[in-house]
Amino acid sequence: MKEKKRILIIEDDPSFISFLKENLKDKYLLAVAKNGSIGIKKALSNHFDIILLDIILEGIDGFTVCQNLKANPITNKVPILILSSQENIQSILKGFDSGASDYLHKPFHPQELHKRIEVHLKMNDLNNQLTKQASVNIKKKLEFSQFITNLAHELRSPLNSIIGFSEILNDPEIEAEDRQGFLRHINQGGHNLLRLLNDLIDYSKIEAETLNLHYSQIDIEKELKDLAQHTNDELLKNGVLQKNIIFKSQERKEKLFIHSDIVRILQIITNFIDNAIKFSRDTDIILAYEINKYQLKIYVQDFGIGMTKEELDSLFFVGSSQSGMIKLKEAGKGLGLAISNKLAHLLNGKISVESQEGKGSTFSLSIPLVIDSEKDFTETTSPQTYKWSDKLLLIAEDMMVNFLFYQALLKKTGVKIIHAKNGEEVLDLLIDYKPDLILMDMVMPKMDGLEATLCVRKLHPEIPIIAQSSVNSYEDKETIYRAGCNDIISKPIKPQILLSKINRFFE
Repeated sequence: MKEKKRILIIEDDPSFISFLKENLKDKYLLAVAKNGSIGIKKALSNHFDIILLDIILEGIDGFTVCQNLKANPITNKVPILILSSQENIQSILKGFDSGASDYLHKPFHPQELHKRIEVHLKMNDLNNQLTKQASVNIKKKLEFSQFITNLAHELRSPLNSIIGFSEILNDPEIEAEDRQGFLRHINQGGHNLLRLLNDLIDYSKIEAETLNLHYSQIDIEKELKDLAQHTNDELLKNGVLQKNIIFKSQERKEKLFIHSDIVRILQIITNFIDNAIKFSRDTDIILAYEINKYQLKIYVQDFGIGMTKEELDSLFFVGSSQSGMIKLKEAGKGLGLAISNKLAHLLNGKISVESQEGKGSTFSLSIPLVIDSEKDFTETTSPQTYKWSDKLLLIAEDMMVNFLFYQALLKKTGVKIIHAKNGEEVLDLLIDYKPDLILMDMVMPKMDGLEATLCVRKLHPEIPIIAQSSVNSYEDKETIYRAGCNDIISKPIKPQILLSKINRFFE
């Protein structure tokens, strides 16, 4: 639910204070100051969204209070609505000259007061949004400018390779073996140049919010194993014999298929590997992954030069100062990591780094673990008995008959259940409870499951969510996953499939 706006009333008339409280208490949080000095102190020490100010006060008058508040950077953005019995034009003009946003003559109708407050709150919210957006735009402009500067620096290396070796090849006396080596360098320079151009396109799409993810079924074990093999083949082809990518496989009885964008995952991991190759000694590099009930973690570990704390702090910076660019370049991670970091966020994941100077670095990508589909669960003739008496399950379902079905199905498991009939109730329950899992219906009144999931992810990214939905289209499922759900169960619900999915998060 939306948090109530806060109003400070600076007024010394007890009967008028009572009138304001009676008419505003249901919609707003109210605080009262009975003179100007107390009003200024309260306004400076607490956050208020709007101030209602009388002119005639004990001690300093309302005009002076208004001037003081508008002169202070803490309160100068808070709208001030003067409520006064003085209706002469001089007082009205003096009020506006003092910095007031509006002037309302006593007595007035409560509905007029409500409307004026609503208008000024909306205007203030819009101004705040515009201010924030302006700040974001300035930051993005600086970042993009720095990105182009970094790109220009990185373009020089492959261009130098291509142009330099091309000119050398004009010499007819070059031996055949050297000629082949120079051609390999030109070819590698071309590939590096293409990678940088692709980085530029991706960065532009991310900033314009036009980069689309394409989710599909992924055999993550096979994909990472193939990536390691392909990288080793490329190293061998380029004459790098001292370095090797060691893929650490997971021992699993069955293949695990997850649902994500494999192209972007491999783009991030390839960037990790490229940096590890570039900055490691002549030692093996480890590629591995870990799975827990909520998360897939893929990591690349090298035993190279490592990084200082200062280099770590500026690692993903594409920022606003020349020194920041130099640190990024010296850390040796270039543009790819900045883009990888943005891609990780699009995947609802994050990148983390551990490093010791002189000992090496480990780069990790963590993303929500989403089992691809219900075909990974088989319904057996004799359902397994689950014991979840130590677990708390929040079921968000507006249809009582459906909730009663879940309740009956789960009764023997001993799981504790709390019930929300819509998304707003989910958020209310999360104030007092921290469930081990949320079973979230996507279609509910007031606030639907998709919006509720987005809100939950901001407050509690660690709580797993299973969406219950009747959607079957690829686009709808992708929307649900991108909102932050860890899994989907399709309606009509098959009991054993639901139990199996819940058990995966309760194990």
